[in-house]
Amino acid sequence: MPCTHFQRGNKCLRAAASAKVTEQVETTTQKRITGLIINDINFPTNKTELAAEDKVDLDKLAGFMNVKPESYAVIAGYTDDVGTRDHNEGLSRRRAEIVAKYLKDAHGISDARMVLFWYGPNNPLVPNDSPESQAKNRRVEIRVGLRDNA
Repeated sequence: MPCTHFQRGNKCLRAAASAKVTEQVETTTQKRITGLIINDINFPTNKTELAAEDKVDLDKLAGFMNVKPESYAVIAGYTDDVGTRDHNEGLSRRRAEIVAKYLKDAHGISDARMVLFWYGPNNPLVPNDSPESQAKNRRVEIRVGLRDNA
């Protein structure tokens, strides 16, 4: 027999005839940006120079960071697997540093708001089995987050 009152688990509960509902529940939905990701800053083999289109993306990212002072950027540099590990780790570091330097010099983003990582050939997006795939792996990724008080 179906419960026609209030059901909790598999028990059917009856409310007293004089019971009143005195609790009101209010719910709200808040829409907010919790972060941004830029993952398409790519570099030619053994290069660290930023392309003009990458600067446009970084300008937009810096604009966001400048109006959100509680934001921070995690910048990670990568390479393909051509060359020695030591060389690639240094190259990926220089790539991350050039992005941070651009954000600082061109837009005043403080070093304290940026964290840099460099991985060399580790964590490729795709296998390094063709020149096209290697080009995708020569990259810098940026994740911008907002501190809890945002």
